[in-house]
Amino acid sequence: MNDPPSGIGSRREAREEALGLLYQLEVSGESLRAALSAKPVPPEDYALELVEGVCGTAGELDRRIGAHLTGWTVDRLAVVDRVLARMATWELNERNDVPTGVVLSEAVELASQYSGEESPRFLNGVLRALATEARGDPSDPSDPSDPSDPSDPSDPSDTGAASDPSDPATPPTRGRPPTAATPATPPTPPTRGRPPAALT
Repeated sequence: MNDPPSGIGSRREAREEALGLLYQLEVSGESLRAALSAKPVPPEDYALELVEGVCGTAGELDRRIGAHLTGWTVDRLAVVDRVLARMATWELNERNDVPTGVVLSEAVELASQYSGEESPRFLNGVLRALATEARGDPSDPSDPSDPSDPSDPSDPSDTGAASDPSDPATPPTRGRPPTAATPATPPTPPTRGRPPAALT
């Protein structure tokens, strides 16, 4: 499938569009076909590829993600965090042309925009472990993981993602409210069921 052009059809905007559509599917329970037929404008090509990829492999993606959660399960994650983790995991495993740094930084930035304040660090820890599993050490100089995506000039070089892959997130027990992350305290995902205002 052809990559979307830069500008309006940039990969960043395609990821944001994919996030909105996948969030809609999660909370409504409707089928992808029904959701697409109701859209007045078809999704960008890359957004559609992401959505179809995630929907078609959700079980395997959840298995991979769940293996890196401590004392938590994928279905208990906040919807936005779960969707972003699936999207990034799919890209890491299926789109080797997209640099690892881009996949991680885009997921972290979208979490900063649409989820709780602890989510960016939480996702960064989990996704770095998944990136290592899928592609090798993300910090390895031999890994082509330059965080600037050559196919999308709008991609950032750095969105504040943590650089320590040995610091994975450990979500709290069910019912414990999110707490502010500190260097000695692993981050916690937002409370389940909290909808991102910008996607409602």
